[in-house]
Amino acid sequence: MMLKLALGEAAALALNSYHIAPKRLIEELKFQFTFPHLSAALQDIVAKS
Repeated sequence: MMLKLALGEAAALALNSYHIAPKRLIEELKFQFTFPHLSAALQDIVAKS
C-alpha cells in the first residue's frame, strides 16, 4: 500500500508478479541474493526506517 502511495502508477512495475532471474549469476556463478523475493527486501527496508 505504501509503495502505491509513494510511486502511484509506477508501483505496478514492482507489484506485478514478474519473476526475473539472472540465469548466469545464479547457475554459473552460484550467486545467492540476500533477499530472493521483493517482499522480504521491502520489509527489511521498512524495518530499518
